[in-house]
Amino acid sequence: MGLFSKEKKSYSATLDDIYTSPTIANARIIKNLGVIKVSVSDMISSYKNEGEYLMEEAIKLAKAKGGNAIVNFKYESGILQKNGSAWIAGYIIAYGDAVFIEYND
Repeated sequence: MGLFSKEKKSYSATLDDIYTSPTIANARIIKNLGVIKVSVSDMISSYKNEGEYLMEEAIKLAKAKGGNAIVNFKYESGILQKNGSAWIAGYIIAYGDAVFIEYND
């Protein structure tokens, strides 16, 4: 899998379980399980759903820690270039706090 590869990929992350804020409306954080981080990097050609892939992998990590959601979710991206010549590689890093929440019905 390339970060910006030409092969077509399809991912479906449950966006209901990922929050960019530190709190969740109508829910209570029972336990903070720590930071999770996922990343992809490769030679750059084109962007194909890497954001969705990162969200899916982040949720898998949160669930492996015993969580059911992620708060404070963020992306960081950049480009690495070898002395301006030989290669250009891009990367995307996604991170946040794995948490176990209960919804207030």
